[in-house]
Amino acid sequence: MMEPQDFGELYESLWEQILSGDSEGSRSMIKALQALVMSDQETNQLGAREVLQKLSAQMHEMVKTQQLEPLQCMERHEYEELLMLIDNWA
Repeated sequence: MMEPQDFGELYESLWEQILSGDSEGSRSMIKALQALVMSDQETNQLGAREVLQKLSAQMHEMVKTQQLEPLQCMERHEYEELLMLIDNWA
């Protein structure tokens, strides 16, 4: 089970990897989020949902301000997986 501060670190790490264009790193973090959101532990599910809500807000802001370059650097399937997670769980 993850602790609350771990979810903040997960969000920060994933967001940094998206901004830096680290496809390998962001892909593994997206897989971790998928596992957490489907976990049997309610704490893990709630924490993962909170991370997804923050990512959703951040991505929405990027679209609103037309600062799309980091999102455009993501591989298509990676971006689609992240959007699917956000749509289903955030």
